[in-house]
Amino acid sequence: MVNPTETPISGVELVDFLPSRVTYLSSTPSGAYDASARTVKWSNLEIGPQEVVELRVVVRTDPTLPNGSIIVNKAVASWGGGSASDTSTTTLVVIRPPITAPIPPQAYIVGGEVVYDYTLLVKLLIALLAVATAITLLVLARKELSR
Repeated sequence: MVNPTETPISGVELVDFLPSRVTYLSSTPSGAYDASARTVKWSNLEIGPQEVVELRVVVRTDPTLPNGSIIVNKAVASWGGGSASDTSTTTLVVIRPPITAPIPPQAYIVGGEVVYDYTLLVKLLIALLAVATAITLLVLARKELSR
């Protein structure tokens, strides 16, 4: 959250409405999680002039969600006894790495999407291919020399 004004704002309440097919794990700073309402709430926040406050919610997606599934998260901030409010939505695309990957890829967030970097995995596969090729050449050379 950002207070773009030159005046401190007090009594801010933020409610994050968790989308279906995600499971709440934690929040930082700790918010009040309501499982039946599927919300995380922070109350009585103080935000100074030009201050940026980071509130984080960690969830686990439903493992049956297919790649490319879109999850929309909504949060509503209110202050001034509820007389002012702002709504923010975040869209995430579910991307699951292949289960057969021997090394988990590095994950980065780029433009609001999770992007997996398979560079290390590709380098490992190239190295294994090179070793297999070298072994094949040695076996063939040994056969030729034994003739």
